[in-house]
Amino acid sequence: MIENIVFKIPDFDLNTISLQGKGLKKLLVICCFDDFSEVERITLQKMMTAIKYDFENDIYLLLIEKNAQLSLGLLEIDYTDLLIFGIKPESLGFQIEYKLYELLTFEKSRAMILESIREIKAVPSRSKLLWDKLQEMFSIS
Repeated sequence: MIENIVFKIPDFDLNTISLQGKGLKKLLVICCFDDFSEVERITLQKMMTAIKYDFENDIYLLLIEKNAQLSLGLLEIDYTDLLIFGIKPESLGFQIEYKLYELLTFEKSRAMILESIREIKAVPSRSKLLWDKLQEMFSIS
């Protein structure tokens, strides 16, 4: 007989994350601190402009340390779309099967797991694939 089953929600230090933006269109973008320089910020801003989102107002940008473990539910962020760049979903409390660049649909949200912006930017075919997937996710023609 099993007694006292406990599901551990990862503890995390708020100093290991940075949450920016107003999230008016309920898009949460998650990137790794280590892979997010000014070049990646500018690239992300261009991506958001391409899907007709305002970088400062329409998205939440969550920067976390590479090996941080956290549960998004603890942050109480209201999002319907999620783009995860360069972070394993398990680090965010997701225990799911996934393929990179595949649109995942959940009960109340959609997500796409991707390589880091730096890795995507380095290979033109990955940039093209990302653009195709963003068009699909955000119904852009």
